[in-house]
Amino acid sequence: MSEIFKENLIEQEKVPEQYPLTVEVFENAESATSAVATKLLERIAQTKKELKIGISHGDTLNQVIDNFVAQIKEKVEKGEKIDLSKVQFIQMEALFPESKNSPVNRFAYTLETKLVKPLEQLGQRVNIYYPGESGKSFEDTLAEYQGLISDLDVDIVSVNTSGDARAFRDANYNPETGEAEYVLGPREHYNVVVRPFAHTDYDPQKTHLGGKIFTRPAGDVPSRELFIKLEQAIDKAITAGDTTTKKSEYLLTEGIGTYKKTKEVWIATSGDKKQTAVKRMFKNVKIENMPTEERKKRQAAFMSDKEGRCSTAALIEVRRGVNTWVVLDSSAVGEYDFDNIQSNGARLIEHK
Repeated sequence: MSEIFKENLIEQEKVPEQYPLTVEVFENAESATSAVATKLLERIAQTKKELKIGISHGDTLNQVIDNFVAQIKEKVEKGEKIDLSKVQFIQMEALFPESKNSPVNRFAYTLETKLVKPLEQLGQRVNIYYPGESGKSFEDTLAEYQGLISDLDVDIVSVNTSGDARAFRDANYNPETGEAEYVLGPREHYNVVVRPFAHTDYDPQKTHLGGKIFTRPAGDVPSRELFIKLEQAIDKAITAGDTTTKKSEYLLTEGIGTYKKTKEVWIATSGDKKQTAVKRMFKNVKIENMPTEERKKRQAAFMSDKEGRCSTAALIEVRRGVNTWVVLDSSAVGEYDFDNIQSNGARLIEHK
């Protein structure tokens, strides 16, 4: 981490003025991702102090990054001054170790090739933290990473096809107890989720978690399948003599604790394949200003739901929707009716 971002040198931005859960629906993916990029650039232009921005992985966020770079390029070509020196970007989904120069270690590689290199070519100084590139031990990296993401200003989050169910419900091996446990789980003190490659065999359809076996939603893929594919790709590259690709041992992602403490969370998704995810995102979720009786009703519905709560819904709920912005395109929304959350204090903005 650059010396400029040590906590005792630069103060962070103040918490933004509080706003309720805001769902904004755009006509298409381009307009939705462009809106996120525009807001990010505006936030950067307004800041006079350090701004910590977390970035996750996903097709929609890749479009956000493309739009962000394109908008900066347009401004630079017009002679406008863009200053990113006070911005600290942080990779929120990371392999450890990994190489930003290896297409196989794709998380860091994506940010390096789509965000960092294009901005550097525009004369920008880009400060970004890649956990897998720390060069330190895993224990030291984890401590550094936890400290860095403990007070994010903005966390830009993607949504998986199933509503990110695998990250929230799939179990992990606890070496101390020898039992399966939730990865993100309902406990709010999880700031960073550590997924060892060696222990990803558990499936909620076969393993009791929280006293019940879950039903996997349509379109969801067990974590183990994803890890196997990634391991195979890494091994193949290394065997073929690729010296840039690193043999990863862990997957690091943010936990519920980080989502709760972040000043603002922006959730972006697009495409008709995300309609199931959108429905699950708001399924039985409890937000600010919701009447007590309705809150109890939704809690009871959640407890009896065999699909379990997806991580995006858990994210919204742990924040009660406060300072949480959901950006969708019309194809991701489909026929979904927002009355169930709008009537309880959420704000809906539709662009037609």
